[in-house]
Amino acid sequence: MFEHYIKLYFNGREKRNFPTVEMTLDEISTLLFCTNRNSKLVIDRLIKGQWIEWAPGRGRGNKSRMTFLENPEALLSAMCKEMVQNGDLQNASKYMEEYQTFFPKLMDQFKEWMESLFGFHQEETIEGKKDILRLKVNITSFFPSLDPKWAQLRSQSHVVKQLFDTLVVFDPRTKTIKPHLAFHWEYDEQRFKWTFYIRKGVFFHDGTPLRAEHAAKSLLELKFDRSHPFQWMLSQVESIEATEEYIVELVLKETHAFFLSILADERCSIVRYNQNAEGHEPLIGTGPFSLEKLNDDRLIIKANDHYFNGRPFLDFVELWNEESIPGLKEAGSSAFEFMSYVHPSDPESSGNRTKSIEWNTQFVSINTRKQGVCQNNNFRKLLHSILDPALMKKELGGPRGDIANGILPGAAEIKRDSVSEADLLRTSGYKGETLKLYTFTDQDHVEETAWIIERCADYGIKIEASFFPGIELLQNHRLEEADLVHDSANMTEQMEMCFLHHFLSSNSVLKIHLSEAAMIEVEAILLRMVKMSEREERLQCLREIENIMVSKTHILPLYRNQSVIEYNQDVQNIQLTSDGWVEFDRVWFKK
Repeated sequence: MFEHYIKLYFNGREKRNFPTVEMTLDEISTLLFCTNRNSKLVIDRLIKGQWIEWAPGRGRGNKSRMTFLENPEALLSAMCKEMVQNGDLQNASKYMEEYQTFFPKLMDQFKEWMESLFGFHQEETIEGKKDILRLKVNITSFFPSLDPKWAQLRSQSHVVKQLFDTLVVFDPRTKTIKPHLAFHWEYDEQRFKWTFYIRKGVFFHDGTPLRAEHAAKSLLELKFDRSHPFQWMLSQVESIEATEEYIVELVLKETHAFFLSILADERCSIVRYNQNAEGHEPLIGTGPFSLEKLNDDRLIIKANDHYFNGRPFLDFVELWNEESIPGLKEAGSSAFEFMSYVHPSDPESSGNRTKSIEWNTQFVSINTRKQGVCQNNNFRKLLHSILDPALMKKELGGPRGDIANGILPGAAEIKRDSVSEADLLRTSGYKGETLKLYTFTDQDHVEETAWIIERCADYGIKIEASFFPGIELLQNHRLEEADLVHDSANMTEQMEMCFLHHFLSSNSVLKIHLSEAAMIEVEAILLRMVKMSEREERLQCLREIENIMVSKTHILPLYRNQSVIEYNQDVQNIQLTSDGWVEFDRVWFKK
């Protein structure tokens, strides 16, 4: 209807006595490219919408009179705002782009309005006043699945943790495993047979009471579903059984030092399947929030009023996809209105600070499993010499962190090869072929990939880059066909678990790219590590693996960042997860 109104409005604006103009039905039909019958239908809709008044001409030669009641710029603004508030970001985007030439100032006004939406708000709803935290996220599209066993991205894992719970949890403050859905557990002398006692009074989001059978079925699904990447997690489990209404028993094939840590992982969340009329089985959890809405534009979660571990302060958390609508990237801060991510070395302002014990290391993985020049050690040494992270940081600038010498924090400095780059190139086996470099669509990856291509071109090495959304890049066939992948690795206080994920998950770039000989070495070290009870012994195993990766140039470490946020005085109990996100169920606001 708006398209018709704006055509009539701009045509009428050129006539005498505007905003009341004389027009015949034939003139309207010609303007709208439709029949007289359809023109009458358009006029009726505009009258009902109170956009025009219409006085039909009576008698031969008497024209009808149309009075325009609404300013089209105000109409467009109101329409797009209503679309955004109803979650229809795609159409709001379409209308804004289509008509911004008509109303050149409107886009800036719309950006200002968008900016006002983000951060913490108290808003009136039909259920009363609600506390809402509205954030924008930099992802191409939301996740195709929130099934915990498919949690592959950091953002995806964080949302899963809001919706679902595990039997036990890792407490980063005490660095211990603590009870959660299971309030107690015990094991036999050999630590083969584990018995977990399920907490009473816990309910799924649909009101179904939690029972041991739900825990058993969830873990069995994870163990026997062969389609997901995390087969290794319960491979050491021989059997899973709900022996009583609130007791679940797991029997292991052999002892495993990280069994409880595995059960605390979000992929081991306890879920319930809800068979609906369409035959789909959406998963239901017991977490602090329930899923309210999920589409390509927005993800909304709602507080669980009956959460066994304490109801969240926030009533709703909304994540908006900044790719969905013009101006969203520029609106507000990159995270919260009330906080920002800063570098640890930045001088502190008047705000408070908190940091996560989480290290994110950017690196380039070299596919030594694929036949080709990347299997030549001198070629990999050449890339290591060319792609100097100190030079990258100097030339690109921006919020890039400390130079990384490996994946682990505190890794020893890497010695650059004493052989000249010219000699390395001569003995590299490189014959002018084009190498495929795959990475994510994030801006930092795009900038760094352009730098890598330019540096390699200086030495006659041809690189062709392709950029993919997170889920799409983490496909086995995609990683297998790439010669190089620009990726990142997270290290938390549970570094051993991080390494198990990086080298045992079937779609891990490190597992897929590592040569068969190197992978045999790594798996042997991991097998030793999972039987060790002493932490320092286990960390030595991680250093051995890192040495294989770095000394044999399977990866090229670039730089690492530590998540640090600065926030204002109104924010209370702010805590960062190991994924660098804020704990939505803990944070609250004074105002």
